[in-house]
Amino acid sequence: MIRSLEGVRTLEELEELVFNRGYEFRCKKTRLPVMVATPVPINKIFLGLTDGTSRYFSIDQLHQSFELVKAKNNKRKLYVVKEPL
Repeated sequence: MIRSLEGVRTLEELEELVFNRGYEFRCKKTRLPVMVATPVPINKIFLGLTDGTSRYFSIDQLHQSFELVKAKNNKRKLYVVKEPL
């Protein structure tokens, strides 16, 4: 199941989707999953892709490059750090 990030504006909304509903991030263009997701101050998040690239993103702009996919329990690879950088 794929879910758009459009309309997600806060870290709390992201946490609800990832921790409570079992979604993971995936790049729309490359379809690569996100390996590391770390919140940073001022409503941003640091994402590291499986190809080794990483960037900071404003949460309200994530929908332009990323989508959420329902994680399979036995294949979950996302490492999330809940404490901000």
